Amino acid sequence: MRYLGEIGLQLAFVVLGALFLASFWIFSNVDSSLVQEFKNDRVSVILNPDYVDDFKSFVRSRDDVIKYEIQDREANKNSLRKLYPELGSVLEQLEESFFPVSVNLQVKDAPTFLKGLEGIPEVSAAQIVHRPPVKLKQFLSGSSALFLSLWVLALVVVLYFQMERLAQLQMDRWSLMKMLGAPSMKLFLPICYPQLARIILASGLAVFLSAIFASEFESVFLWQWEPLSWFINSLFVVGSSLIGVAVCFVLFKLRYREVALG
Repeated sequence: MRYLGEIGLQLAFVVLGALFLASFWIFSNVDSSLVQEFKNDRVSVILNPDYVDDFKSFVRSRDDVIKYEIQDREANKNSLRKLYPELGSVLEQLEESFFPVSVNLQVKDAPTFLKGLEGIPEVSAAQIVHRPPVKLKQFLSGSSALFLSLWVLALVVVLYFQMERLAQLQMDRWSLMKMLGAPSMKLFLPICYPQLARIILASGLAVFLSAIFASEFESVFLWQWEPLSWFINSLFVVGSSLIGVAVCFVLFKLRYREVALG
């Protein structure tokens, strides 16, 4: 039963590593394709045509305006024609004076910007049309952090039980070597190498599983996202190895201190 428990922990380590890589892959692609593209607040303003120049001066005087685009009456008429092609004949008969002049703005804080528009006579109407998906980004980054924490915890637990098993098997040898004053590294290195090999193998399996998940995810949702680079995957394996060696060394030193002499 003990060996089955250790096998289960090792499988959990592999699965959690794969989930961390998969969640990081989703987060990085969503951040680059969605969040970065729509990272700014967007505001739409209906403007009195007689005050376009005054509104330009107002916008240029504000530090919170990132970008703005003015659409004249003709542009708005064409936009409506494209949006409602079935009404093309009706829209064609209307004079351009029936259509407003609008301004699309990207701002740092939409509510604050709207407050700044209060009392300006040239503004007929204004509304927020988009706010960045901050909660989505927080959820995805939080998921990645959660799986990373669980993955590290699984690694620590796996190494702890393996170190306890090795300590029980080699207790007499450790006691003798400690009595003879042998350097502890001579005992640690033969223990570390097999654990390092297991960690590298498990990390490689996690990378493989995450690649399968990404492929299935794209096929289900018909998306084409950038896969995790070899650098990220290699960094994951190297990071796993370094963390594993550090944890293994700490556990060994703690356990070795408890060994009685000879």
